[in-house]
Amino acid sequence: MVSALAPRLPSALLDQAAKRFPDLVSMGALTIISNIYGNPAVSIPAGTIDGLPVGMQVLGRHHEDARLFDVALAVERSRPWPLVAPAVVG
Repeated sequence: MVSALAPRLPSALLDQAAKRFPDLVSMGALTIISNIYGNPAVSIPAGTIDGLPVGMQVLGRHHEDARLFDVALAVERSRPWPLVAPAVVG
């Protein structure tokens, strides 16, 4: 809806956020657009790198939250998620 009324508004919001909070934007740059538009998302455990857990974010179309739950369930069934977080050694 926002993009139909003011198509440049998301870009303007991102520009202002980048100027005021550069660290926040660099950490969440790939998720901000989805949040502005209201797309549903789910984070799915995708393994570990150097012993630390890594997640994969999957985005869906508006009002398709149930489809994301189905995707997450399919991934969990094919690669069961650990019941505890991995221990950090070092």
